[in-house]
Amino acid sequence: MGNKINRKRKRKHERSWKLGQQTARDCDSSFARKIEKIKKEKIMVSADFITTSLKCSANFLGCFAEDQLKNLSLTSFPCFLIVNIDSSHMDGSHWIGLGIFKDALEIFDPLGFNILNWPRIPCGLLDFLHNFSRSRNVKILPRIQSDSSMLCGIFSIYYVIRRKTATFDTCLNCFNFENFVVNDGVVCNFFK
Repeated sequence: MGNKINRKRKRKHERSWKLGQQTARDCDSSFARKIEKIKKEKIMVSADFITTSLKCSANFLGCFAEDQLKNLSLTSFPCFLIVNIDSSHMDGSHWIGLGIFKDALEIFDPLGFNILNWPRIPCGLLDFLHNFSRSRNVKILPRIQSDSSMLCGIFSIYYVIRRKTATFDTCLNCFNFENFVVNDGVVCNFFK
């Protein structure tokens, strides 16, 4: 009986994975090549890259520096945004994905939303999240990104695309929570 249930869950997971992959290809067919270049050159993903990659995502509001969130007024849910923990006058150091729903706030931070893993404390982001967390159930991604990875923006793009066809828990089921190094390959395979 247990094997039958596990096979059914696996098929459902594979179906949502494939739907997400198709959505990613519809957005940008050359995405996999761009990710390989980012990995090879060890460069940070830019806000322009993220915005262009998610141009087809209906509920994606855009990329923001943490100090730009105070000017953001949200009235329609669900909505998704990707935030850099640096202020707008800084270079940018780490991207996180946010999903805001009527009854839930999802924080998809590949570093596990642990300020000890961040180069600075983003007060504007924390204020923004506090305002939305008061009336919503908060879900936080456990750490999945290694210290050597530069793909936080790619993980965040994955979340926005995959969340359209899968639950929050399903979005993280494919990652390894003990060996973070393999997760770069997992997220890159999603875009192939």
